Amino acid sequence: MQANPHTHITLMAFCRLAEIFSAVGFNKSLPEYADEVAELSQISASLKHKNGWFTEEQVQSALRALAYMCEAPKLKNWADSYQIPEVLQPKRIALIMAGNIPLSGFHDLLCVLMSGHIAVVKTSSKDEVLPLWIKNFFEKHFPQVAGRMIIEQNLIRGIDAVIATGSNNSSRYFNYYFGKYPHIIRNNRNSVAVLSGNETEEDLKNLADDVFLYFGLGCRSISKVYIPIDYNAEALFAAFNKYEHYRFHNKFANNYDYRKAIYLMNGEPFTDGHFYIWRQAASLHSDVGVLHYEFYKTQKAVWQEIESLSHEVQCVVCSETVHAKAIRPGKAQFPELTDYADDIDTMNFLLSL
Repeated sequence: MQANPHTHITLMAFCRLAEIFSAVGFNKSLPEYADEVAELSQISASLKHKNGWFTEEQVQSALRALAYMCEAPKLKNWADSYQIPEVLQPKRIALIMAGNIPLSGFHDLLCVLMSGHIAVVKTSSKDEVLPLWIKNFFEKHFPQVAGRMIIEQNLIRGIDAVIATGSNNSSRYFNYYFGKYPHIIRNNRNSVAVLSGNETEEDLKNLADDVFLYFGLGCRSISKVYIPIDYNAEALFAAFNKYEHYRFHNKFANNYDYRKAIYLMNGEPFTDGHFYIWRQAASLHSDVGVLHYEFYKTQKAVWQEIESLSHEVQCVVCSETVHAKAIRPGKAQFPELTDYADDIDTMNFLLSL
Protein backbone atom coordinates (compact mmCIF):
# COMPACT_ATOMS: atom_id res chain seq x y z
CA MET A 1 0.00 0.00 0.00
CA GLN A 2 1.23 3.47 -0.83
CA ALA A 3 2.39 5.38 2.24
CA ASN A 4 0.75 8.75 1.73
CA PRO A 5 -2.71 9.18 3.30
CA HIS A 6 -4.61 10.54 0.30
CA THR A 7 -3.75 7.44 -1.75
CA HIS A 8 -4.93 5.12 1.02
CA ILE A 9 -8.28 6.84 1.56
CA THR A 10 -8.89 7.19 -2.19
CA LEU A 11 -8.20 3.50 -2.72
CA MET A 12 -10.69 2.67 0.02
CA ALA A 13 -13.30 4.96 -1.54
CA PHE A 14 -13.04 3.37 -4.98
CA CYS A 15 -12.98 -0.16 -3.53
CA ARG A 16 -16.28 0.59 -1.78
CA LEU A 17 -17.68 2.07 -5.00
CA ALA A 18 -16.70 -1.11 -6.85
CA GLU A 19 -18.57 -3.22 -4.28
CA ILE A 20 -21.71 -1.13 -4.74
CA PHE A 21 -21.38 -1.20 -8.54
CA SER A 22 -21.07 -4.98 -8.42
CA ALA A 23 -24.12 -5.33 -6.17
CA VAL A 24 -26.25 -3.17 -8.47
CA GLY A 25 -24.83 -4.67 -11.66
CA PHE A 26 -25.54 -8.24 -10.55
CA ASN A 27 -28.72 -7.47 -8.54
CA LYS A 28 -27.14 -8.61 -5.27
CA SER A 29 -27.50 -7.32 -1.73
CA LEU A 30 -24.78 -5.44 0.15
CA PRO A 31 -26.00 -4.92 3.73
CA GLU A 32 -23.25 -2.43 4.66
CA TYR A 33 -24.40 -0.10 1.88
CA ALA A 34 -28.02 -1.18 1.49
CA ASP A 35 -29.32 2.39 1.08
CA GLU A 36 -26.73 3.24 -1.56
CA VAL A 37 -27.42 0.04 -3.49
CA ALA A 38 -31.16 0.73 -3.43
CA GLU A 39 -30.65 4.32 -4.57
CA LEU A 40 -28.26 3.45 -7.39
CA SER A 41 -30.53 0.59 -8.50
CA GLN A 42 -33.43 3.02 -8.75
CA ILE A 43 -31.29 5.44 -10.74
CA SER A 44 -30.18 2.64 -13.07
CA ALA A 45 -33.79 1.75 -13.79
CA SER A 46 -34.91 5.33 -14.37
CA LEU A 47 -32.08 6.85 -16.44
CA LYS A 48 -33.72 5.73 -19.69
CA HIS A 49 -36.30 8.49 -19.13
CA LYS A 50 -33.52 11.10 -19.27
CA ASN A 51 -31.34 9.41 -21.90
CA GLY A 52 -33.01 6.81 -24.08
CA TRP A 53 -29.71 5.00 -24.70
CA PHE A 54 -29.13 4.43 -20.96
CA THR A 55 -31.45 1.48 -20.45
CA GLU A 56 -31.19 -0.45 -17.19
CA GLU A 57 -29.43 -3.25 -19.09
CA GLN A 58 -26.73 -0.87 -20.36
CA VAL A 59 -26.22 0.92 -17.03
CA GLN A 60 -25.87 -2.39 -15.20
CA SER A 61 -23.36 -3.57 -17.82
CA ALA A 62 -21.30 -0.41 -17.26
CA LEU A 63 -21.39 -0.87 -13.49
CA ARG A 64 -20.28 -4.51 -13.81
CA ALA A 65 -17.38 -3.43 -16.04
CA LEU A 66 -16.26 -0.75 -13.57
CA ALA A 67 -16.59 -3.15 -10.65
CA TYR A 68 -14.40 -5.62 -12.54
CA MET A 69 -11.83 -2.92 -13.31
CA CYS A 70 -11.70 -1.65 -9.72
CA GLU A 71 -11.44 -4.89 -7.77
CA ALA A 72 -9.36 -4.22 -4.65
CA PRO A 73 -6.24 -6.26 -5.58
CA LYS A 74 -6.16 -4.68 -9.03
CA LEU A 75 -6.49 -1.17 -7.62
CA LYS A 76 -3.69 -1.73 -5.13
CA ASN A 77 -1.31 -3.24 -7.69
CA TRP A 78 -2.08 -0.47 -10.15
CA ALA A 79 -1.49 2.28 -7.57
CA ASP A 80 1.70 0.59 -6.35
CA SER A 81 3.10 0.64 -9.89
CA TYR A 82 3.40 4.44 -9.66
CA GLN A 83 5.38 6.66 -7.33
CA ILE A 84 2.50 8.79 -6.06
CA PRO A 85 3.79 11.61 -3.85
CA GLU A 86 1.78 13.41 -1.20
CA VAL A 87 0.56 16.47 -3.08
CA LEU A 88 0.76 19.58 -0.89
CA GLN A 89 -0.46 21.94 -3.60
CA PRO A 90 -2.86 19.94 -5.77
CA LYS A 91 -3.55 21.06 -9.33
CA ARG A 92 -7.07 21.69 -10.59
CA ILE A 93 -7.69 19.28 -13.46
CA ALA A 94 -10.65 19.95 -15.73
CA LEU A 95 -12.38 16.70 -16.68
CA ILE A 96 -14.68 17.19 -19.65
CA MET A 97 -16.62 13.96 -19.86
CA ALA A 98 -18.34 12.34 -22.82
CA GLY A 99 -21.86 10.97 -22.54
CA ASN A 100 -21.84 8.15 -25.06
CA ILE A 101 -21.90 5.36 -22.45
CA PRO A 102 -22.70 5.43 -18.72
CA LEU A 103 -19.82 6.85 -16.64
CA SER A 104 -17.47 7.05 -19.62
CA GLY A 105 -15.22 9.47 -17.67
CA PHE A 106 -14.89 7.26 -14.59
CA HIS A 107 -11.30 6.14 -15.27
CA ASP A 108 -10.15 9.76 -15.67
CA LEU A 109 -11.84 10.67 -12.38
CA LEU A 110 -10.10 7.75 -10.68
CA CYS A 111 -6.71 8.85 -12.02
CA VAL A 112 -7.11 12.48 -10.96
CA LEU A 113 -8.22 11.63 -7.44
CA MET A 114 -5.59 8.91 -7.02
CA SER A 115 -2.85 11.31 -8.12
CA GLY A 116 -3.85 13.72 -5.35
CA HIS A 117 -5.16 16.47 -7.60
CA ILE A 118 -8.58 18.13 -7.75
CA ALA A 119 -11.08 16.96 -10.36
CA VAL A 120 -13.14 19.83 -11.78
CA VAL A 121 -15.78 17.77 -13.54
CA LYS A 122 -17.87 19.04 -16.45
CA THR A 123 -20.38 16.30 -17.06
CA SER A 124 -22.11 15.64 -20.34
CA SER A 125 -25.77 16.63 -20.45
CA LYS A 126 -26.37 13.00 -21.45
CA ASP A 127 -24.75 11.61 -18.29
CA GLU A 128 -25.19 14.02 -15.38
CA VAL A 129 -26.87 11.82 -12.79
CA LEU A 130 -24.28 9.08 -12.23
CA PRO A 131 -21.26 11.38 -11.60
CA LEU A 132 -23.40 13.39 -9.16
CA TRP A 133 -24.34 10.19 -7.34
CA ILE A 134 -20.62 9.37 -6.96
CA LYS A 135 -19.96 12.86 -5.58
CA ASN A 136 -22.80 12.44 -3.05
CA PHE A 137 -21.50 9.00 -2.06
CA PHE A 138 -18.04 10.45 -1.40
CA GLU A 139 -19.52 13.31 0.63
CA LYS A 140 -21.37 10.85 2.85
CA HIS A 141 -18.64 8.26 3.37
CA PHE A 142 -15.32 9.75 2.21
CA PRO A 143 -15.45 13.54 2.69
CA GLN A 144 -11.67 13.89 2.16
CA VAL A 145 -12.12 12.48 -1.34
CA ALA A 146 -15.30 14.47 -2.00
CA GLY A 147 -13.36 17.66 -1.25
CA ARG A 148 -11.22 16.96 -4.33
CA MET A 149 -14.19 16.39 -6.67
CA ILE A 150 -15.99 19.47 -7.93
CA ILE A 151 -18.88 19.22 -10.36
CA GLU A 152 -18.94 22.42 -12.42
CA GLN A 153 -22.22 23.39 -14.03
CA ASN A 154 -20.96 26.56 -15.69
CA LEU A 155 -17.79 27.69 -17.46
CA ILE A 156 -14.61 26.07 -16.20
CA ARG A 157 -12.12 28.56 -14.80
CA GLY A 158 -9.00 28.51 -12.65
CA ILE A 159 -7.61 25.23 -13.92
CA ASP A 160 -4.08 23.91 -14.38
CA ALA A 161 -4.61 21.06 -16.87
CA VAL A 162 -7.35 19.47 -18.96
CA ILE A 163 -8.50 15.97 -19.85
CA ALA A 164 -11.28 16.15 -22.42
CA THR A 165 -13.09 13.47 -24.38
CA GLY A 166 -15.47 14.05 -27.25
CA SER A 167 -16.08 13.85 -30.97
CA ASN A 168 -13.70 14.95 -33.71
CA ASN A 169 -15.58 18.25 -33.90
CA SER A 170 -15.55 18.89 -30.16
CA SER A 171 -11.86 18.00 -29.94
CA ARG A 172 -11.08 20.92 -32.25
CA TYR A 173 -13.10 23.16 -29.94
CA PHE A 174 -11.25 21.76 -26.90
CA ASN A 175 -7.87 22.36 -28.56
CA TYR A 176 -8.83 25.95 -29.34
CA TYR A 177 -9.94 26.79 -25.80
CA PHE A 178 -7.67 24.57 -23.73
CA GLY A 179 -4.58 24.12 -25.88
CA LYS A 180 -2.59 26.52 -23.69
CA TYR A 181 -2.87 24.14 -20.72
CA PRO A 182 -1.16 20.76 -20.32
CA HIS A 183 -3.79 18.47 -21.77
CA ILE A 184 -5.02 15.14 -23.00
CA ILE A 185 -7.67 15.73 -25.65
CA ARG A 186 -9.31 12.67 -27.17
CA ASN A 187 -11.49 12.38 -30.25
CA ASN A 188 -13.34 9.59 -32.06
CA ARG A 189 -11.79 6.15 -32.14
CA ASN A 190 -13.16 2.82 -33.29
CA SER A 191 -12.46 -0.78 -32.38
CA VAL A 192 -12.15 -3.77 -34.70
CA ALA A 193 -12.16 -7.55 -34.60
CA VAL A 194 -10.01 -9.96 -36.61
CA LEU A 195 -11.64 -13.37 -37.11
CA SER A 196 -9.90 -16.50 -38.37
CA GLY A 197 -12.89 -18.82 -38.72
CA ASN A 198 -11.63 -20.98 -35.84
CA GLU A 199 -13.61 -19.14 -33.15
CA THR A 200 -15.66 -21.22 -30.74
CA GLU A 201 -19.36 -20.66 -30.12
CA GLU A 202 -18.41 -18.97 -26.85
CA ASP A 203 -15.96 -16.67 -28.66
CA LEU A 204 -18.69 -15.54 -31.03
CA LYS A 205 -21.19 -14.94 -28.23
CA ASN A 206 -18.56 -12.87 -26.44
CA LEU A 207 -17.88 -10.98 -29.65
CA ALA A 208 -21.59 -10.14 -29.80
CA ASP A 209 -21.12 -8.31 -26.47
CA ASP A 210 -18.13 -6.44 -27.89
CA VAL A 211 -20.24 -5.31 -30.84
CA PHE A 212 -23.63 -4.57 -29.32
CA LEU A 213 -23.16 -3.53 -25.69
CA TYR A 214 -24.03 0.17 -25.28
CA PHE A 215 -25.70 -0.09 -28.72
CA GLY A 216 -22.26 0.17 -30.32
CA LEU A 217 -21.79 3.75 -29.06
CA GLY A 218 -18.54 3.22 -27.13
CA CYS A 219 -15.05 3.76 -28.52
CA ARG A 220 -14.33 0.15 -27.48
CA SER A 221 -17.39 -1.13 -29.36
CA ILE A 222 -16.49 -3.19 -32.42
CA SER A 223 -17.49 -1.25 -35.53
CA LYS A 224 -15.70 -3.38 -38.13
CA VAL A 225 -14.83 -7.07 -38.49
CA TYR A 226 -12.01 -8.42 -40.66
CA ILE A 227 -12.78 -11.91 -42.00
CA PRO A 228 -10.95 -14.39 -44.29
CA ILE A 229 -12.17 -14.61 -47.88
CA ASP A 230 -13.84 -18.01 -47.42
CA TYR A 231 -15.50 -17.08 -44.08
CA ASN A 232 -18.92 -18.60 -43.33
CA ALA A 233 -20.78 -16.05 -41.20
CA GLU A 234 -23.78 -18.21 -40.22
CA ALA A 235 -22.46 -19.01 -36.73
CA LEU A 236 -21.54 -15.36 -36.23
CA PHE A 237 -25.04 -14.20 -37.19
CA ALA A 238 -26.53 -16.80 -34.82
CA ALA A 239 -24.41 -15.40 -31.98
CA PHE A 240 -25.51 -11.84 -32.79
CA ASN A 241 -29.14 -12.87 -32.25
CA LYS A 242 -28.40 -12.64 -28.53
CA TYR A 243 -29.21 -8.95 -29.04
CA GLU A 244 -32.26 -9.28 -31.28
CA HIS A 245 -34.32 -7.57 -28.56
CA TYR A 246 -32.69 -4.34 -29.78
CA ARG A 247 -35.28 -4.27 -32.55
CA PHE A 248 -37.75 -3.22 -29.84
CA HIS A 249 -35.56 -0.34 -28.69
CA ASN A 250 -36.95 2.77 -30.32
CA LYS A 251 -33.72 4.71 -30.85
CA PHE A 252 -31.69 1.75 -32.10
CA ALA A 253 -34.51 0.52 -34.35
CA ASN A 254 -34.94 3.97 -35.87
CA ASN A 255 -31.26 4.06 -36.78
CA TYR A 256 -31.45 0.58 -38.29
CA ASP A 257 -34.56 1.46 -40.31
CA TYR A 258 -33.04 4.72 -41.55
CA ARG A 259 -29.77 3.14 -42.70
CA LYS A 260 -31.59 0.25 -44.33
CA ALA A 261 -33.76 2.68 -46.28
CA ILE A 262 -30.73 4.68 -47.43
CA TYR A 263 -28.88 1.59 -48.66
CA LEU A 264 -31.98 0.31 -50.46
CA MET A 265 -32.57 3.64 -52.19
CA ASN A 266 -28.92 3.84 -53.22
CA GLY A 267 -28.87 0.24 -54.41
CA GLU A 268 -26.01 -0.61 -52.03
CA PRO A 269 -25.59 -4.31 -51.19
CA PHE A 270 -25.88 -5.44 -47.57
CA THR A 271 -27.02 -8.37 -45.45
CA ASP A 272 -30.08 -7.70 -43.30
CA GLY A 273 -29.69 -9.06 -39.77
CA HIS A 274 -33.29 -7.91 -39.05
CA PHE A 275 -32.10 -5.58 -36.29
CA TYR A 276 -28.65 -4.66 -37.67
CA ILE A 277 -27.03 -4.33 -41.08
CA TRP A 278 -23.93 -6.33 -42.07
CA ARG A 279 -22.19 -4.28 -44.75
CA GLN A 280 -18.92 -4.61 -46.63
CA ALA A 281 -16.99 -1.34 -46.32
CA ALA A 282 -13.43 -0.07 -45.96
CA SER A 283 -14.29 2.48 -43.27
CA LEU A 284 -13.55 1.68 -39.62
CA HIS A 285 -16.49 3.79 -38.50
CA SER A 286 -19.98 2.38 -38.85
CA ASP A 287 -23.28 4.04 -38.00
CA VAL A 288 -25.55 2.86 -35.20
CA GLY A 289 -27.30 -0.32 -36.33
CA VAL A 290 -24.59 -1.07 -38.91
CA LEU A 291 -21.54 -3.34 -38.65
CA HIS A 292 -18.85 -3.17 -41.32
CA TYR A 293 -16.77 -6.09 -42.53
CA GLU A 294 -13.84 -6.50 -44.88
CA PHE A 295 -12.20 -9.60 -46.33
CA TYR A 296 -8.48 -10.25 -45.91
CA LYS A 297 -6.08 -12.62 -47.66
CA THR A 298 -3.49 -13.01 -44.86
CA GLN A 299 -3.46 -12.08 -41.20
CA LYS A 300 -0.10 -10.41 -41.72
CA ALA A 301 -1.71 -8.03 -44.20
CA VAL A 302 -4.64 -7.20 -41.94
CA TRP A 303 -2.39 -6.51 -38.96
CA GLN A 304 -0.26 -4.23 -41.13
CA GLU A 305 -3.40 -2.32 -42.08
CA ILE A 306 -4.47 -2.03 -38.45
CA GLU A 307 -0.99 -0.76 -37.51
CA SER A 308 -1.24 1.91 -40.21
CA LEU A 309 -4.56 3.01 -38.69
CA SER A 310 -3.41 2.81 -35.07
CA HIS A 311 -4.26 6.48 -34.47
CA GLU A 312 -7.91 5.61 -35.20
CA VAL A 313 -8.13 2.26 -33.39
CA GLN A 314 -8.93 1.91 -29.69
CA CYS A 315 -8.67 -1.86 -29.31
CA VAL A 316 -8.50 -5.02 -31.43
CA VAL A 317 -10.39 -8.21 -30.59
CA CYS A 318 -8.93 -11.52 -31.80
CA SER A 319 -9.33 -15.04 -30.42
CA GLU A 320 -5.77 -15.90 -31.43
CA THR A 321 -2.95 -14.06 -29.67
CA VAL A 322 -1.08 -13.31 -32.86
CA HIS A 323 -0.44 -9.70 -31.97
CA ALA A 324 0.57 -7.82 -28.82
CA LYS A 325 -2.48 -5.55 -29.04
CA ALA A 326 -4.99 -8.37 -29.42
CA ILE A 327 -7.55 -8.96 -26.67
CA ARG A 328 -9.89 -11.92 -26.48
CA PRO A 329 -13.56 -11.71 -27.45
CA GLY A 330 -15.66 -10.42 -24.57
CA LYS A 331 -12.88 -8.21 -23.18
CA ALA A 332 -13.45 -5.07 -25.24
CA GLN A 333 -16.10 -3.72 -22.87
CA PHE A 334 -14.26 -4.89 -19.74
CA PRO A 335 -11.01 -2.90 -19.81
CA GLU A 336 -8.29 -3.17 -17.19
CA LEU A 337 -6.92 -0.21 -15.26
CA THR A 338 -3.90 -0.09 -17.57
CA ASP A 339 -6.00 0.04 -20.76
CA TYR A 340 -5.57 3.79 -21.15
CA ALA A 341 -7.63 5.48 -23.85
CA ASP A 342 -5.57 6.40 -26.92
CA ASP A 343 -2.62 4.56 -25.30
CA ILE A 344 -1.80 7.67 -23.23
CA ASP A 345 -0.92 6.87 -19.61
CA THR A 346 -3.20 9.27 -17.75
CA MET A 347 -1.48 8.72 -14.41
CA ASN A 348 1.96 9.53 -15.80
CA PHE A 349 0.52 12.70 -17.32
CA LEU A 350 -0.98 13.76 -13.98
CA LEU A 351 2.09 12.87 -11.95
CA SER A 352 4.27 14.94 -14.30
CA LEU A 353 2.38 18.17 -13.61
